[in-house]
Amino acid sequence: MIYNDFNGILLSALGLPSDDSYSRGIGRICKEDGWICPPCTDMRRKMRFLHTSDWHLGMTFRGGVSYALDQKYVIEKICQIAVDEKVDGILLAGDVFDKSIASAEALHVYDEAMTYICATLEIPVYVIAGNHDGAERISQCNELLKKSGLYIAGSLSDKPQVVNVGDVDIYLLPWISTDRVKATYPDKAGEINSMEDAYKVVLDKYRES
Repeated sequence: MIYNDFNGILLSALGLPSDDSYSRGIGRICKEDGWICPPCTDMRRKMRFLHTSDWHLGMTFRGGVSYALDQKYVIEKICQIAVDEKVDGILLAGDVFDKSIASAEALHVYDEAMTYICATLEIPVYVIAGNHDGAERISQCNELLKKSGLYIAGSLSDKPQVVNVGDVDIYLLPWISTDRVKATYPDKAGEINSMEDAYKVVLDKYRES
């Protein structure tokens, strides 16, 4: 199944079997035309993800009053939902921070939240950068953080960023622009004249992988 969030794209390909039937209960994708089909009744396995985005850590009211306490409260509620619903992972789909160069306070809130979720609750978090995030900054130490259950995709790369969870593959695709896609896939640059074209190129490349 492919989940597509346009505030920074996160794609989750769930349980794609080798026989190309692409059926896994929650939904399925037709390999030929890429349409997402309704849920099927052949329920083989069920995984639960909590989808969240746009935390905008570091945002202030009228440039002065911090929202940090409010944001901490909301994050606590998100964590409680994750525990109550016994989710298999949390999808944090873009705009984690309000500015590309996050404030010290914003970084502190983020560090506390990820440490609590990944280390204390032992729930993996899958993060993609949004247009507000500093892609290179947010993905620092990515390989090291994977060992703690924190998976981050900062910038688009020519190879899909995939997390394997048993028989489930989670594809992480961060926020993109037409220029970024052209630079990443120069052989397709002539085909990209709009964001729709850019997404088509990226998704086609992902399906080919």
